[in-house]
Amino acid sequence: MAALNGRDVDAMVKTFYSPEAEFTPALQAALEGTVYRGSREIRAYYDELYGVWDELRVEVEDLRDLGDTVLGTGRVMARGRSSGVSLDRAWTFAFKLVDGKVVWHRNFLDHADALEALGLADGP
Repeated sequence: MAALNGRDVDAMVKTFYSPEAEFTPALQAALEGTVYRGSREIRAYYDELYGVWDELRVEVEDLRDLGDTVLGTGRVMARGRSSGVSLDRAWTFAFKLVDGKVVWHRNFLDHADALEALGLADGP
Protein backbone atom coordinates (compact mmCIF):
# COMPACT_ATOMS: atom_id res chain seq x y z
CA MET A 1 0.00 0.00 0.00
CA ALA A 2 2.96 2.30 0.56
CA ALA A 3 3.93 1.89 -3.11
CA LEU A 4 0.34 2.60 -4.18
CA ASN A 5 0.14 5.72 -2.04
CA GLY A 6 3.62 6.76 -3.18
CA ARG A 7 2.69 6.29 -6.85
CA ASP A 8 5.61 3.91 -7.24
CA VAL A 9 4.15 1.76 -10.01
CA ASP A 10 7.43 -0.03 -10.74
CA ALA A 11 7.89 -1.15 -7.13
CA MET A 12 4.26 -2.16 -6.85
CA VAL A 13 4.18 -4.23 -10.02
CA LYS A 14 7.60 -5.85 -9.53
CA THR A 15 7.26 -6.52 -5.82
CA PHE A 16 3.57 -7.19 -5.37
CA TYR A 17 2.25 -8.89 -8.50
CA SER A 18 3.19 -12.11 -10.24
CA PRO A 19 4.06 -11.40 -13.91
CA GLU A 20 0.89 -13.30 -14.92
CA ALA A 21 -1.41 -11.68 -12.33
CA GLU A 22 -5.00 -10.71 -13.05
CA PHE A 23 -6.35 -7.47 -11.58
CA THR A 24 -9.98 -6.38 -11.62
CA PRO A 25 -10.64 -2.81 -10.43
CA ALA A 26 -14.06 -2.28 -8.86
CA LEU A 27 -15.49 0.40 -11.10
CA GLN A 28 -14.22 -1.05 -14.38
CA ALA A 29 -15.50 -4.48 -13.38
CA ALA A 30 -18.93 -3.11 -12.54
CA LEU A 31 -19.24 -1.03 -15.70
CA GLU A 32 -17.30 -2.96 -18.33
CA GLY A 33 -16.15 -6.29 -16.93
CA THR A 34 -12.54 -5.21 -17.48
CA VAL A 35 -9.74 -7.44 -16.22
CA TYR A 36 -6.08 -6.42 -16.53
CA ARG A 37 -3.76 -9.35 -17.19
CA GLY A 38 -0.02 -9.36 -16.75
CA SER A 39 2.49 -6.78 -15.62
CA ARG A 40 2.18 -4.57 -18.70
CA GLU A 41 -1.60 -4.16 -18.47
CA ILE A 42 -1.55 -3.70 -14.68
CA ARG A 43 1.19 -1.08 -14.99
CA ALA A 44 -0.83 0.75 -17.69
CA TYR A 45 -3.91 0.75 -15.43
CA TYR A 46 -2.04 2.38 -12.55
CA ASP A 47 -0.34 4.91 -14.84
CA GLU A 48 -3.78 5.91 -16.15
CA LEU A 49 -5.23 6.00 -12.63
CA TYR A 50 -2.55 8.43 -11.47
CA GLY A 51 -3.20 10.56 -14.54
CA VAL A 52 -6.87 10.97 -13.56
CA TRP A 53 -6.45 11.52 -9.82
CA ASP A 54 -4.33 14.42 -8.60
CA GLU A 55 -4.41 12.97 -5.11
CA LEU A 56 -4.95 9.30 -4.34
CA ARG A 57 -4.53 7.55 -1.02
CA VAL A 58 -5.73 4.27 0.38
CA GLU A 59 -5.96 3.24 4.01
CA VAL A 60 -6.28 -0.36 5.10
CA GLU A 61 -8.54 -0.89 8.10
CA ASP A 62 -8.70 -4.68 8.31
CA LEU A 63 -6.91 -7.67 6.75
CA ARG A 64 -8.12 -11.24 7.08
CA ASP A 65 -5.95 -14.25 6.31
CA LEU A 66 -8.04 -16.83 4.48
CA GLY A 67 -5.21 -19.22 3.65
CA ASP A 68 -3.89 -18.37 0.20
CA THR A 69 -6.29 -15.41 -0.03
CA VAL A 70 -6.35 -12.11 1.83
CA LEU A 71 -9.55 -10.13 2.30
CA GLY A 72 -9.16 -6.48 3.23
CA THR A 73 -11.24 -3.42 3.89
CA GLY A 74 -10.32 0.21 4.01
CA ARG A 75 -10.94 3.61 2.50
CA VAL A 76 -10.01 5.28 -0.77
CA MET A 77 -9.55 9.03 -0.76
CA ALA A 78 -8.90 10.92 -3.98
CA ARG A 79 -9.27 14.23 -5.79
CA GLY A 80 -9.80 14.45 -9.55
CA ARG A 81 -6.97 16.11 -11.46
CA SER A 82 -9.12 18.16 -13.84
CA SER A 83 -12.49 18.09 -12.08
CA GLY A 84 -11.35 18.68 -8.50
CA VAL A 85 -14.05 16.21 -7.41
CA SER A 86 -13.29 14.54 -4.08
CA LEU A 87 -13.83 10.88 -3.33
CA ASP A 88 -13.88 9.22 0.07
CA ARG A 89 -15.43 5.79 0.17
CA ALA A 90 -15.20 2.36 1.66
CA TRP A 91 -13.17 -0.18 -0.27
CA THR A 92 -12.96 -3.96 -0.11
CA PHE A 93 -10.27 -5.96 -1.87
CA ALA A 94 -9.08 -9.52 -2.16
CA PHE A 95 -5.74 -11.01 -3.18
CA LYS A 96 -4.84 -14.60 -3.96
CA LEU A 97 -1.17 -15.34 -3.32
CA VAL A 98 1.16 -17.96 -4.79
CA ASP A 99 4.78 -18.01 -3.61
CA GLY A 100 4.31 -14.62 -1.96
CA LYS A 101 3.09 -12.86 -5.13
CA VAL A 102 -0.42 -11.77 -6.04
CA VAL A 103 -1.84 -13.86 -8.88
CA TRP A 104 -5.41 -12.56 -8.54
CA HIS A 105 -6.47 -9.15 -7.20
CA ARG A 106 -9.98 -7.74 -7.24
CA ASN A 107 -11.42 -4.58 -5.76
CA PHE A 108 -15.07 -4.30 -4.80
CA LEU A 109 -17.46 -1.41 -4.28
CA ASP A 110 -19.59 -3.51 -1.95
CA HIS A 111 -18.30 -5.71 0.87
CA ALA A 112 -21.10 -8.24 0.35
CA ASP A 113 -20.00 -8.66 -3.28
CA ALA A 114 -16.48 -9.46 -2.10
CA LEU A 115 -17.77 -12.09 0.32
CA GLU A 116 -19.89 -13.65 -2.40
CA ALA A 117 -16.98 -13.71 -4.89
CA LEU A 118 -14.86 -15.54 -2.31
CA GLY A 119 -17.62 -18.00 -1.46
CA LEU A 120 -18.04 -16.42 1.98
CA ALA A 121 -21.56 -15.06 1.59
CA ASP A 122 -22.22 -15.92 5.24
CA GLY A 123 -19.15 -13.82 6.13
CA PRO A 124 -15.91 -14.47 7.97
